[in-house]
Amino acid sequence: LGEINWIPFALMIAGGIAGIAIMLGRHSTGWAEIVISATCAVLATGLLANPVASLTAAGGALDTAQDYGGQIAAAVVSDDINNTTLDSENMLSAAVSSQLVDIFVKIPAQTIAFGHALEGACASTFTETMTSSAPINTGGNEVRDAVGACDEAAKTYNQNPNFGQVATAVTMTPGALALFLLPMAFGVLFLVTVIGFLIAALKTMWNVYIGILPINRYPLWKSLADTFMGLVAIVFMAVVMAAVLKLTVAIITGLSGLGIPVVAQMGFATLVMCVLVFMLVRAKRMAKKAGRSMAEQ
Repeated sequence: LGEINWIPFALMIAGGIAGIAIMLGRHSTGWAEIVISATCAVLATGLLANPVASLTAAGGALDTAQDYGGQIAAAVVSDDINNTTLDSENMLSAAVSSQLVDIFVKIPAQTIAFGHALEGACASTFTETMTSSAPINTGGNEVRDAVGACDEAAKTYNQNPNFGQVATAVTMTPGALALFLLPMAFGVLFLVTVIGFLIAALKTMWNVYIGILPINRYPLWKSLADTFMGLVAIVFMAVVMAAVLKLTVAIITGLSGLGIPVVAQMGFATLVMCVLVFMLVRAKRMAKKAGRSMAEQ
């Protein structure tokens, strides 16, 4: 476009059309066309010359959106509302991720193997033995023996296998599967969002050149809105994800305190995970719809 002197050519056409409009008494329309065309020309050689590079550069808009989303999400899951120096990565891990592993993996494993969730010193023994034993050792009995030594009921349950243990394992499998699929769903949603706003940025780079002409500039406003709302969606989705996961942990903890069976807790938690994915998809669509509405205005 630089080789064919597109910008001077497009500005000449815009100036001519705007001049005719002013001569016909349509002063606001004519001057508006001049201002918008000149602004597009400046943006085409400046901020929007390579928007993808600007967005993805170190400290750029994408990094900023990720930082804001992480900080707000950390504030949502933090129990200390006065803490102003939140470490978003460690905070999310400590406040949500580790507890989700307990809910979806650790407690179900104890329930299947020993008939109930372990408590107190026996729970600590289970964790320490599981951590120190080999990850793949089908013939080892270290965990079973360690727990049996501190919990007689667990020892009796483990030494007398029955069909109920199989049924319990089957009913709890969807919960563990949900925990496995959830990060994949999050990853896909965030990846689609990032790719979407980068494609919108590419469209903006082209549309801003076309926008120098006195034509309908809706494609330019739409691509700009899609780019901006894509960044907003990244922040919003991170906050929604953290909030719902934190709420899930709180509810499951409350159900456990009321003596609700673990199988029922797992079913509820799985349902919440499905609702969360639906909410994230809906949040992404709402952000895009808001951007399109803004572009139309």
